[in-house]
Amino acid sequence: MQLRAMHALTLAALLAAPVAARAEPPVEVEVMEDGADDFFAPAAPAPAPTMAAPVSDEDAVRAHADDMFDELEREEVRHGKVPPAPAAPAAPAAPAAPAAPAAPAAPMGVAPVPASPPAPQVVTQPKKSWWNRPSHVAQGDLLVWLSAGSYDAGGFVGLGGEAMASDTFGVRLVGHLGTFGNAPMGSGAAGNWNFFDANNWAIDRDISPKTATGGAVHMEELSLTAHLLPKTMFDLYATLGGAHFGYDVNFRDGDERGGAGYFRLGGGFNIHIKRFFGGIDAGWYPVELFRYSLIRGTGRDDEADLEPVNNRWDGRRVMASAHLGFRF
Repeated sequence: MQLRAMHALTLAALLAAPVAARAEPPVEVEVMEDGADDFFAPAAPAPAPTMAAPVSDEDAVRAHADDMFDELEREEVRHGKVPPAPAAPAAPAAPAAPAAPAAPAAPMGVAPVPASPPAPQVVTQPKKSWWNRPSHVAQGDLLVWLSAGSYDAGGFVGLGGEAMASDTFGVRLVGHLGTFGNAPMGSGAAGNWNFFDANNWAIDRDISPKTATGGAVHMEELSLTAHLLPKTMFDLYATLGGAHFGYDVNFRDGDERGGAGYFRLGGGFNIHIKRFFGGIDAGWYPVELFRYSLIRGTGRDDEADLEPVNNRWDGRRVMASAHLGFRF
């Protein structure tokens, strides 16, 4: 501050000096040359000196003041009292892309309604009918069928089902039932009212009109199935499992009931068309595992009596049937 005040006083003195000088009248001085011929004659005009145009006192004072102010600014910048001159502005950045227009504001007192999400695109798949299925078995299928067969004195019917655990293997359960009634004496004496000949299937006696008046026979089979031609409509399969044979016969001299268990090997062939299939099945029961008879108790339930197996191996025990069914 002291430095600024001193410079201000000096500037004021300099500005006042030319004003005082201009207040006095100018003094004219005449110079005489010695040895002039005519003392009173006017002298010849001297040539004008070639020199720079004089600088007025006001211009000199203004220039000196500018120098003082420049020096003052340099002193203040050096002492940190005046910030330095701003740097040159950087090159302008590329203009940004215009932002999307904002949604109009909701009126006062009205809650804004959130924008609803875009509706999902629904892709419609062609609807398959129940009937339109590949013509072969596959994992998860359930096969259900009706079967029928015949023996010497008549026929039998059956109901079966198989659940596919994979495209190749399945588990099947089949039941067969045959019944017979009273017949005239002497008719069919050479045949058997059974699936098979006597002694082949748990029954030691021939079932004929000479000895029996009626009854029923049945068989239940549980097998593991292997489909040898998967993914084709021509379904060749093999089975391995067991079977139970039972009988209830009304003989003329009394009733007999019982049954036996057998080891079963079998196979068959199916043709699949969409969900429909049909084919044939055959079973072979070479080994008898056990045999029993049921004795009717007095006032009590029937009692099972295990019997010895006289002929455990018999390759003549076979059965065949045809079937029609659907896959689910």
